Amino acid sequence: MRACMAIDLGTSSCKVAIVDEHLNIRALASSHFETHYPKPLFAEQDPSEWWRAVCDATKDALASAGDVKIEVISLSSQREGLVLLDENFEPLRRAIVWVDRRANFELCELLNEFGVDWLSQVVGVIPSAGFTAPLLCWVRRHEPEVFQKAKFITQPKGFLIARMTDSFAIDITLAPRFSLFDMRTMKYSDELLSWVGVSEQQLPKVVKPNEVVGFLSSEAASQLGLADGIPVVAGMGDRQCEVLGLALEPMVEVMVASGTAANISVLVDTDVDSLGLDARVARGPNIGNLKQLELGIWACGAALNWLARELLGTQVAHERASDVIEGELGKSTNASSLIVLPFFAGAGAPHWDHDVLACIIGLTLGHSKSDIVRATLEALAVEVAENVELYRRAIGTLKRVVHCGGLAQMRSFNQAIADATEMEVQLPTSHDAAVLGAACIGLSMLTGEDEFRVATKLNPRREAVTCNDEGVKQMRLRAQLQRNAYSAIASLMREAHRILLEWQSKDA
Repeated sequence: MRACMAIDLGTSSCKVAIVDEHLNIRALASSHFETHYPKPLFAEQDPSEWWRAVCDATKDALASAGDVKIEVISLSSQREGLVLLDENFEPLRRAIVWVDRRANFELCELLNEFGVDWLSQVVGVIPSAGFTAPLLCWVRRHEPEVFQKAKFITQPKGFLIARMTDSFAIDITLAPRFSLFDMRTMKYSDELLSWVGVSEQQLPKVVKPNEVVGFLSSEAASQLGLADGIPVVAGMGDRQCEVLGLALEPMVEVMVASGTAANISVLVDTDVDSLGLDARVARGPNIGNLKQLELGIWACGAALNWLARELLGTQVAHERASDVIEGELGKSTNASSLIVLPFFAGAGAPHWDHDVLACIIGLTLGHSKSDIVRATLEALAVEVAENVELYRRAIGTLKRVVHCGGLAQMRSFNQAIADATEMEVQLPTSHDAAVLGAACIGLSMLTGEDEFRVATKLNPRREAVTCNDEGVKQMRLRAQLQRNAYSAIASLMREAHRILLEWQSKDA
């Protein structure tokens, strides 16, 4: 039977789905890879580990899919970051991934040079320190020999496309996250290229999500266990794929996708400028006739995984860390007296403060590690709610949250989000919305059916979580305490961050 294979190269694992032409999910498989933190603020991954995970997950999926013929491969991936390649598409160093914050200084230089308003209009997304351009500036300054050797500059999906097809391309949803691409002209910006010191020839061709970027090479096919010559479709970034994989209802539903980070997105069918939103709200390329708006929390699952590893001392596999956290929550008795500012990778929306750090306020000898875990989880839910409220004020028709991603499997987190947002939280049949969204693009090519219609059939909603009065009362109090704490000590945290950067610079 004809089928689509979808590959999602995420932040912590690769997921592979095989879906046949009748929209039956024949297989779902995943393989984990490590993130390396060689210094404070640094986050790196090995592209060879990405490829190993892609191969492992693909073979596992094929082994359980039964009698299918893969006729198209569609891609999703983590976004931004930096992958530097030689003339043979081999990495020159470990990839720097989006959660990395080493380029905060270079980011400030970029923002000061071009201005937030200009970047918002030209690029469409205000960059963070993990975007490609500031990271390139950091490498140019600190690793000039690597910078000079770089024949090709890309992001994780660009590496995957090159490894699979020997082509060099990237999809349009990822192009703004280079901070080098002009979304008005649909070309790389001469001004930005000149300022960073790279050429257009080093950067990938930008293509549409449903465009075939190449065909599976014989070498890649043999490593994946597939036939060569299969067309590979560009797909989209993971957040765009998630919105598609959930069939998110425009102007009514807000997506919370909680993995390593948390993305809070809506689809709108109206003029974005009329909504009065902050310029720092990311305005992605259109998905069909709809515009995706994005807000983000830079460390969500990453914060809980850190607690599981460093505080609870668990050595379980990454995907089971949420189980450990869930089991710890019931032991907590004094979490409500703790205030947590969960900015383990800086403060994303609605603060947009790269220089603050995480902190816990109110610890006493009477608190337990379980209290810290629960307070952190609830603090993350409050941050989610603060972002949802930005949308709710601008879009008066929002009615519910749709939660997907790894943390959507945690009942306690779903309840905390419902209580903090005071909205119903709906859960899809499958939390793996990104890989299924990529599958929808491939399946649309196979069947001729609209991508959103495919998604509605492929991943319907299965459950709803509603808020309760006591939970709402508690989360309102926590939200107020968090706002007050942030206002009171943000400047102290920025000073601590400055000292950390100075120490790091001397250490280098």
